[in-house]
Amino acid sequence: MSSDAPEETSGDKPLERYLRVLEFVSGLSDGATANEIATHLNLPKPTVHRLVRALTASGALKLSEEAPLKYVLGRRILGLLHAGATASWLSSMSKPILEKFAAQSGAAWFVAELKDGKIQSICFAAPNTEVQAYVIPGAPVVPHAGASGKAILAHLSPAERKSLLGARLTRLTDATIVEKAELDRHLEEVRRRNLAICDEEDLEGFAAIASALVTDNYPVKFAICVTGTRRRILGDARQELEAMAQSGAASLSAMLEIRLRGELNPESVLQ
Repeated sequence: MSSDAPEETSGDKPLERYLRVLEFVSGLSDGATANEIATHLNLPKPTVHRLVRALTASGALKLSEEAPLKYVLGRRILGLLHAGATASWLSSMSKPILEKFAAQSGAAWFVAELKDGKIQSICFAAPNTEVQAYVIPGAPVVPHAGASGKAILAHLSPAERKSLLGARLTRLTDATIVEKAELDRHLEEVRRRNLAICDEEDLEGFAAIASALVTDNYPVKFAICVTGTRRRILGDARQELEAMAQSGAASLSAMLEIRLRGELNPESVLQ
């Protein structure tokens, strides 16, 4: 049966219009106004306003804080871009830093990742000591007890934090924080300093210090952490280890920021 209506081309389909808007906005570092989108894509202004309203409501776009009339990529799209910064890529980038820190400190260092609702270590470096067996790539981190877990948790939204923690906080040791109000207060301080401490909260006799990888506009998914016996981590070397964790996080954050903007060729960094 034939139809008198013209066949809809791919450029006329609603989904294609949404994608074209996202592609245009993603190519502009400072975003675009609805009028600019309409002009560039040759679409009626009412149509563009409807498209950007829907994309904003879904979290794919948001109004720029610097230029209120301009739209920029929203948290959901940025989250997808962040997922492109794969664990294997970050493992390659962080390996020299982890190995250097491990040699200098005599403690184990690792990078943890938040993925699929879990926080786990993805790469590590350790001296040939008893702590080498403590960090295993892929091993889960208890979010409310481990230093790397708390470092990431502190930067999540309340809804994301609630989803990750679940209804009840499990007590692992006498030092584990199990009251959510207390944990919220603790995480505010962690976020302020971008420094998390685990003092025998997940395993008696062990401690850890972690700092999250924080980038502009992208969700926090990674943290760098040093762990070992409590005496080694929270003893005389504590301040030095805290500074190393923060400097390592800053270095990796800068590389991750460039990676997420698509400006970095990983192979060139490794040469």
